[in-house]
Amino acid sequence: MNETKDILKSLSEIQQQAVTYINGPLLVLAGAGSGKTRVLTHKIAWLVEENISEPQNILAVTFTNKAAGEMKSRINSLVPGEASKIQAGTFHSYGLKFLFRYSQAAEEIAGLHQGFSIFSRSDSQTLLKQLMKEMNFPDKDNSPAQAMDIISRDYMAWTPNGHDSLITDELYFKLAKDYRAKLRELNAADFDDLMILPLEILKKEIGIREYEQQKIKWLLVDEYQDVNMPQYLLLRYLVGPDTIINVVGDPDQSIYGW
Repeated sequence: MNETKDILKSLSEIQQQAVTYINGPLLVLAGAGSGKTRVLTHKIAWLVEENISEPQNILAVTFTNKAAGEMKSRINSLVPGEASKIQAGTFHSYGLKFLFRYSQAAEEIAGLHQGFSIFSRSDSQTLLKQLMKEMNFPDKDNSPAQAMDIISRDYMAWTPNGHDSLITDELYFKLAKDYRAKLRELNAADFDDLMILPLEILKKEIGIREYEQQKIKWLLVDEYQDVNMPQYLLLRYLVGPDTIINVVGDPDQSIYGW
Protein backbone atom coordinates (compact mmCIF):
# COMPACT_ATOMS: atom_id res chain seq x y z
CA MET A 1 0.00 0.00 0.00
CA ASN A 2 2.91 2.32 0.65
CA GLU A 3 4.11 1.80 -2.94
CA THR A 4 0.66 2.76 -4.21
CA LYS A 5 0.76 5.94 -2.15
CA ASP A 6 4.18 6.68 -3.63
CA ILE A 7 2.72 6.39 -7.14
CA LEU A 8 -0.06 8.85 -6.33
CA LYS A 9 1.63 11.27 -3.96
CA SER A 10 3.32 13.41 -6.64
CA LEU A 11 -0.01 13.98 -8.44
CA SER A 12 -2.55 16.72 -7.91
CA GLU A 13 -6.00 15.83 -6.63
CA ILE A 14 -7.58 15.98 -10.10
CA GLN A 15 -4.75 13.91 -11.56
CA GLN A 16 -5.26 11.31 -8.83
CA GLN A 17 -8.95 11.18 -9.73
CA ALA A 18 -8.08 10.47 -13.37
CA VAL A 19 -5.53 7.82 -12.40
CA THR A 20 -7.83 5.96 -10.02
CA TYR A 21 -10.99 6.13 -12.14
CA ILE A 22 -11.74 2.59 -13.40
CA ASN A 23 -15.49 2.55 -14.00
CA GLY A 24 -15.41 3.07 -17.76
CA PRO A 25 -13.79 4.94 -20.64
CA LEU A 26 -12.01 8.17 -19.78
CA LEU A 27 -11.08 11.24 -21.81
CA VAL A 28 -8.58 13.66 -20.23
CA LEU A 29 -8.32 17.06 -21.92
CA ALA A 30 -5.68 19.45 -20.63
CA GLY A 31 -3.25 22.05 -21.89
CA ALA A 32 0.43 21.77 -22.74
CA GLY A 33 2.67 20.96 -19.80
CA SER A 34 -0.20 20.04 -17.50
CA GLY A 35 0.92 16.44 -16.94
CA LYS A 36 -1.29 14.45 -19.33
CA THR A 37 1.39 11.86 -20.10
CA ARG A 38 2.22 11.77 -16.40
CA VAL A 39 -1.37 10.80 -15.68
CA LEU A 40 -1.25 8.07 -18.33
CA THR A 41 2.00 6.51 -17.09
CA HIS A 42 1.00 6.74 -13.44
CA LYS A 43 -2.32 5.11 -14.26
CA ILE A 44 -0.54 2.18 -15.87
CA ALA A 45 1.68 1.79 -12.81
CA TRP A 46 -1.27 2.15 -10.44
CA LEU A 47 -3.32 -0.49 -12.30
CA VAL A 48 -0.45 -2.94 -11.98
CA GLU A 49 0.45 -2.07 -8.39
CA GLU A 50 -3.17 -2.39 -7.26
CA ASN A 51 -3.52 -5.74 -9.10
CA ILE A 52 -6.39 -4.32 -11.14
CA SER A 53 -4.73 -5.46 -14.35
CA GLU A 54 -1.98 -7.87 -15.32
CA PRO A 55 0.85 -5.97 -17.06
CA GLN A 56 0.48 -8.00 -20.26
CA ASN A 57 -3.17 -6.92 -20.54
CA ILE A 58 -2.24 -3.24 -20.89
CA LEU A 59 -1.55 -1.56 -24.24
CA ALA A 60 -0.33 2.05 -24.33
CA VAL A 61 0.31 3.82 -27.64
CA THR A 62 1.73 7.17 -28.70
CA PHE A 63 3.13 8.67 -31.89
CA THR A 64 6.89 9.15 -31.84
CA ASN A 65 9.81 6.98 -30.77
CA LYS A 66 10.92 9.74 -28.43
CA ALA A 67 7.51 9.87 -26.72
CA ALA A 68 7.39 6.08 -26.53
CA GLY A 69 10.86 5.99 -24.96
CA GLU A 70 9.83 8.56 -22.37
CA MET A 71 6.65 6.62 -21.62
CA LYS A 72 8.57 3.36 -21.10
CA SER A 73 11.16 5.10 -18.93
CA ARG A 74 8.50 6.60 -16.66
CA ILE A 75 6.66 3.29 -16.32
CA ASN A 76 9.92 1.49 -15.55
CA SER A 77 10.74 3.97 -12.79
CA LEU A 78 7.34 3.39 -11.19
CA VAL A 79 7.00 -0.41 -11.55
CA PRO A 80 10.46 -1.64 -12.56
CA GLY A 81 9.68 -5.31 -12.09
CA GLU A 82 6.65 -5.25 -14.39
CA ALA A 83 7.44 -2.64 -17.04
CA SER A 84 8.85 -5.08 -19.62
CA LYS A 85 5.57 -7.02 -19.67
CA ILE A 86 3.50 -3.94 -20.60
CA GLN A 87 2.87 -3.25 -24.28
CA ALA A 88 3.97 0.36 -24.67
CA GLY A 89 5.17 2.01 -27.87
CA THR A 90 4.15 3.80 -31.03
CA PHE A 91 1.19 2.88 -33.21
CA HIS A 92 3.69 1.68 -35.82
CA SER A 93 5.64 -0.51 -33.39
CA TYR A 94 2.35 -2.12 -32.35
CA GLY A 95 1.55 -2.67 -36.04
CA LEU A 96 4.91 -4.29 -36.70
CA LYS A 97 4.59 -6.67 -33.75
CA PHE A 98 1.03 -7.43 -34.83
CA LEU A 99 2.18 -8.46 -38.34
CA PHE A 100 4.91 -10.66 -36.89
CA ARG A 101 2.43 -12.18 -34.44
CA TYR A 102 -0.12 -12.95 -37.14
CA SER A 103 2.26 -13.80 -39.95
CA GLN A 104 -0.12 -16.28 -41.58
CA ALA A 105 -2.87 -13.66 -41.85
CA ALA A 106 -0.33 -11.12 -43.13
CA GLU A 107 0.65 -13.56 -45.87
CA GLU A 108 -2.93 -14.48 -46.80
CA ILE A 109 -4.31 -10.93 -46.81
CA ALA A 110 -1.28 -8.85 -47.82
CA GLY A 111 1.15 -11.30 -49.43
CA LEU A 112 3.85 -10.65 -46.82
CA HIS A 113 5.99 -13.64 -45.98
CA GLN A 114 7.91 -14.24 -42.75
CA GLY A 115 11.09 -12.21 -42.57
CA PHE A 116 9.69 -9.29 -44.55
CA SER A 117 11.66 -6.04 -44.55
CA ILE A 118 10.53 -2.49 -43.76
CA PHE A 119 11.16 0.23 -46.33
CA SER A 120 12.11 3.65 -45.01
CA ARG A 121 10.68 6.69 -46.74
CA SER A 122 13.98 7.03 -48.59
CA ASP A 123 13.75 3.41 -49.76
CA SER A 124 10.20 4.02 -50.96
CA GLN A 125 11.18 7.12 -52.91
CA THR A 126 14.02 5.20 -54.58
CA LEU A 127 11.56 2.51 -55.64
CA LEU A 128 9.11 5.14 -56.90
CA LYS A 129 11.85 6.85 -58.89
CA GLN A 130 12.55 3.55 -60.63
CA LEU A 131 8.87 2.89 -61.36
CA MET A 132 8.28 6.45 -62.59
CA LYS A 133 11.19 6.07 -64.99
CA GLU A 134 9.77 2.79 -66.31
CA MET A 135 6.36 4.45 -66.78
CA ASN A 136 7.89 7.46 -68.58
CA PHE A 137 6.45 9.77 -65.96
CA PRO A 138 6.76 13.44 -66.96
CA ASP A 139 9.65 14.90 -64.95
CA LYS A 140 8.12 18.32 -64.50
CA ASP A 141 6.26 18.70 -61.18
CA ASN A 142 6.41 14.94 -60.54
CA SER A 143 9.15 14.12 -58.04
CA PRO A 144 9.33 10.81 -56.13
CA ALA A 145 8.77 12.76 -52.91
CA GLN A 146 5.58 14.28 -54.30
CA ALA A 147 4.46 10.88 -55.58
CA MET A 148 5.11 9.37 -52.13
CA ASP A 149 2.91 12.02 -50.50
CA ILE A 150 0.06 11.39 -52.95
CA ILE A 151 0.28 7.61 -52.60
CA SER A 152 0.52 7.78 -48.81
CA ARG A 153 -2.48 10.10 -48.46
CA ASP A 154 -4.51 7.82 -50.71
CA TYR A 155 -3.47 4.64 -48.91
CA MET A 156 -4.44 6.17 -45.56
CA ALA A 157 -7.81 7.44 -46.85
CA TRP A 158 -9.98 5.13 -44.79
CA THR A 159 -13.55 5.61 -43.61
CA PRO A 160 -15.56 3.38 -41.26
CA ASN A 161 -16.80 1.62 -44.42
CA GLY A 162 -13.30 0.87 -45.71
CA HIS A 163 -10.79 2.45 -48.07
CA ASP A 164 -11.95 5.42 -50.14
CA SER A 165 -9.42 6.21 -52.89
CA LEU A 166 -8.54 9.87 -53.45
CA ILE A 167 -6.53 9.43 -56.65
CA THR A 168 -8.29 10.57 -59.82
CA ASP A 169 -5.26 10.78 -62.11
CA GLU A 170 -4.89 7.49 -64.04
CA LEU A 171 -1.10 7.66 -64.16
CA TYR A 172 -0.80 8.12 -60.40
CA PHE A 173 -3.43 5.44 -59.81
CA LYS A 174 -1.32 2.95 -61.78
CA LEU A 175 1.85 4.12 -60.03
CA ALA A 176 0.25 3.54 -56.62
CA LYS A 177 -0.87 0.05 -57.65
CA ASP A 178 2.52 -0.86 -59.13
CA TYR A 179 4.36 0.52 -56.08
CA ARG A 180 2.39 -1.62 -53.64
CA ALA A 181 2.75 -4.68 -55.91
CA LYS A 182 6.52 -4.18 -56.17
CA LEU A 183 6.79 -3.88 -52.39
CA ARG A 184 5.10 -7.25 -52.03
CA GLU A 185 7.27 -8.75 -54.75
CA LEU A 186 10.27 -7.65 -52.68
CA ASN A 187 8.59 -9.05 -49.54
CA ALA A 188 8.59 -5.59 -48.03
CA ALA A 189 6.25 -3.19 -46.27
CA ASP A 190 6.47 0.57 -45.77
CA PHE A 191 5.56 2.58 -42.67
CA ASP A 192 1.99 3.09 -43.89
CA ASP A 193 1.60 -0.69 -44.19
CA LEU A 194 2.37 -0.99 -40.48
CA MET A 195 -0.83 0.94 -39.84
CA ILE A 196 -3.09 -0.23 -42.66
CA LEU A 197 -2.34 -3.98 -42.80
CA PRO A 198 -3.20 -4.64 -39.13
CA LEU A 199 -6.37 -2.64 -39.70
CA GLU A 200 -7.28 -4.79 -42.73
CA ILE A 201 -6.56 -7.99 -40.80
CA LEU A 202 -8.63 -6.91 -37.80
CA LYS A 203 -11.47 -5.90 -40.13
CA LYS A 204 -11.51 -9.24 -41.99
CA GLU A 205 -10.42 -11.77 -39.36
CA ILE A 206 -13.00 -11.89 -36.58
CA GLY A 207 -11.07 -14.52 -34.63
CA ILE A 208 -7.93 -12.41 -34.49
CA ARG A 209 -9.94 -9.33 -33.58
CA GLU A 210 -11.69 -11.09 -30.72
CA TYR A 211 -8.41 -12.55 -29.45
CA GLU A 212 -6.73 -9.13 -29.39
CA GLN A 213 -9.75 -7.63 -27.65
CA GLN A 214 -9.71 -10.34 -24.98
CA LYS A 215 -5.99 -9.82 -24.41
CA ILE A 216 -6.20 -6.01 -24.10
CA LYS A 217 -8.08 -5.09 -20.92
CA TRP A 218 -6.75 -1.53 -20.75
CA LEU A 219 -6.00 0.61 -23.81
CA LEU A 220 -4.32 3.95 -23.14
CA VAL A 221 -3.60 6.56 -25.83
CA ASP A 222 -1.28 9.55 -25.48
CA GLU A 223 -1.69 12.71 -27.62
CA TYR A 224 -5.13 11.54 -28.72
CA GLN A 225 -5.75 14.77 -30.64
CA ASP A 226 -3.33 13.54 -33.33
CA VAL A 227 -5.11 10.25 -34.04
CA ASN A 228 -5.98 9.97 -37.74
CA MET A 229 -8.83 7.91 -39.20
CA PRO A 230 -6.93 4.59 -39.65
CA GLN A 231 -5.57 4.86 -36.12
CA TYR A 232 -9.03 5.67 -34.78
CA LEU A 233 -10.48 2.65 -36.58
CA LEU A 234 -7.65 0.46 -35.27
CA LEU A 235 -8.48 1.56 -31.72
CA ARG A 236 -12.14 0.79 -32.32
CA TYR A 237 -11.28 -2.74 -33.42
CA LEU A 238 -9.07 -3.27 -30.37
CA VAL A 239 -11.70 -2.18 -27.85
CA GLY A 240 -13.76 -5.23 -26.91
CA PRO A 241 -16.66 -5.69 -24.48
CA ASP A 242 -14.27 -5.88 -21.51
CA THR A 243 -11.70 -3.33 -22.70
CA ILE A 244 -11.52 0.07 -21.02
CA ILE A 245 -10.00 2.86 -23.10
CA ASN A 246 -8.38 5.94 -21.56
CA VAL A 247 -7.09 8.77 -23.75
CA VAL A 248 -5.30 12.03 -22.99
CA GLY A 249 -4.90 14.99 -25.31
CA ASP A 250 -5.13 18.68 -26.07
CA PRO A 251 -7.06 19.82 -29.19
CA ASP A 252 -5.00 23.03 -29.28
CA GLN A 253 -1.85 20.98 -29.95
CA SER A 254 -3.20 18.99 -32.88
CA ILE A 255 -0.61 18.73 -35.67
CA TYR A 256 -3.44 18.25 -38.16
CA GLY A 257 -5.34 21.41 -37.26
CA TRP A 258 -5.17 24.78 -39.00
